[in-house]
Amino acid sequence: MSAIAQYLPFRKNVFDEVIALYSLYYVKTGLNKAFQEMIRVTKPNGKIRIHPMHNIGFTHELEQEPSLSIIEKAEANTLIISKKS
Repeated sequence: MSAIAQYLPFRKNVFDEVIALYSLYYVKTGLNKAFQEMIRVTKPNGKIRIHPMHNIGFTHELEQEPSLSIIEKAEANTLIISKKS
């Protein structure tokens, strides 16, 4: 299945883990919308993994999102986020 990052064709709270592997680098417009979609489809207490994180450039905005908790900025530029319940 293919999809556009800003409009994921999945129900709300359906995945335990969402992984963006070398894909957000190519999102030129609507990066905030792509993140909102990733958050939407992730179950409460689920995780979002983003690699590489250095290409997204606004992790400080993610840290301000009340529904998220950044749990790790792992080695190899991977950002791991937990969605709060």
